[in-house]
Amino acid sequence: MRTVLLVLFVSLLIATCAQPAATNQSNNAAKTNAANSNANTNASKPMPTLDKVAVDPAADSVYTDLSDKACKEQEPEPDSGAIYQAECPGTAGYKVIWSASDHSQVISVIDPQGKDTLLPLARIISSAAGSRLGDKIEWRMGGKGDGAKPHALIVRLSRFIDPENFDKTESFLAVSRLTGEPCVTDLVPASADQNKKAREFADTNGRKCMEVKGP
Repeated sequence: MRTVLLVLFVSLLIATCAQPAATNQSNNAAKTNAANSNANTNASKPMPTLDKVAVDPAADSVYTDLSDKACKEQEPEPDSGAIYQAECPGTAGYKVIWSASDHSQVISVIDPQGKDTLLPLARIISSAAGSRLGDKIEWRMGGKGDGAKPHALIVRLSRFIDPENFDKTESFLAVSRLTGEPCVTDLVPASADQNKKAREFADTNGRKCMEVKGP
């Protein structure tokens, strides 16, 4: 289903790009360019050093899948704009709602108490050509063993950079905190130590929410 969905996702994007310009296209393009500029600025900022902050030495990782085999398909909400939605298992009582529209894919996190929080990854990365999620979630745990609880999650997020060539992408690791008010805190661009940096951000207390851009 994810493969079929991705083919449909790309086909819809190509069809959208081939449509004639609408009357308000220039206004929408200006807004999109501004959002993309803000997202690029956030993503390209120098990574702050973490040597003066507390990184949890006991943190560990648990991985769960965003796949047809692991997830249970649901009927999307009528006004959500989603063409596919599924509930996927998390860890330590958490669940994830994975949904896809014709331009992007998003996840919502449901905590053990049932609180549902949308992580606005598509609006933070702000790509006119769209974006897609990886097929795994890395949960950063506050220790090891059955009693450990997650304090952050990491998921790969790819942005299409050329609406006419969907082989061209920029890949980030999106870090979201789960403590306090859950939110996206960091986008870590590709590098030799990308995974290490993402885990350091995930395990660092006090990371602030990224500003949400786009409509």
